[in-house]
Amino acid sequence: MFIEVKARATDRFGGPGEAITPAKQARIARLAQQFLTARRLGDRPCRFDAVLISGEDPRSQRIELVTAAFEIAPPAGHRAAP
Repeated sequence: MFIEVKARATDRFGGPGEAITPAKQARIARLAQQFLTARRLGDRPCRFDAVLISGEDPRSQRIELVTAAFEIAPPAGHRAAP
């Protein structure tokens, strides 16, 4: 499991979830694969969660955990476990 944390003081430019664009998702997936490869863990399915933090004041911030925030297609040739 990999977790992306995004915080926004205001929604002026969109909320924290909107900052996790398809391009950002692809970059996170690429880094996750590099991490797994470097540790000789192979092509394993991964879950990508997100923690979204909204608001500037720590006493009133909204914190949301989004499980399975996005999915990435497995690498070519990867077989799903039975």
